[in-house]
Amino acid sequence: MKKILTVLCVLLIAALTLAGCGGPYSGKENEVRDILLPLLEKDVVLNSYIWGEGFAVSGEIYPKDESSATAVYYTVSADSPYKSCKELRDAANEIYSQDMMKIIEAYAFENNDNVMSRFCDATEGNVLLKIDVSQNHKPYNLTAKVFPDTLKVTRSTQSIIECEIEYVAGSSQNRRTMKIKLLSEGSVWKLDSQTWAVEIG
Repeated sequence: MKKILTVLCVLLIAALTLAGCGGPYSGKENEVRDILLPLLEKDVVLNSYIWGEGFAVSGEIYPKDESSATAVYYTVSADSPYKSCKELRDAANEIYSQDMMKIIEAYAFENNDNVMSRFCDATEGNVLLKIDVSQNHKPYNLTAKVFPDTLKVTRSTQSIIECEIEYVAGSSQNRRTMKIKLLSEGSVWKLDSQTWAVEIG
């Protein structure tokens, strides 16, 4: 009986230790980097489209009467990789946590306090997606370049990874430290913090 209890205690301690190290991975920084890098690669693209000036637009404007419009939408170029709000939203859902998506939804896809959304689907022609370029949604000046090879894990559990990576912004070459949080949702790791990054070093 004592042997059985001893074995159970050892297994329990091992399980608790594994959970503290991050559950499905060993807690090693190279493994966390392998989780984070694919997310960052998609993040820098979506940051440009959602927050920055990533969409090329045509000269078509909707509505035509800008004086009475609460938002002025330009038609997104036909060669855009996303043709509708759904496609853009689905791409974001793949890499961002539910809490992050609430922020993106409120800014990009929902009408709030008489302010129209940044994106809307058009009904005319074959191009569905339009982008508001009025005073309501001035593009952010995104300049952050992140360096995943500098990653350091500061905390990890079975469902949360907190880490730090270095970055530079704008014309400055001085490296700073960015905190990034990953959250496991449905056994899928997702970004749970904003990086504002548009380049990976």
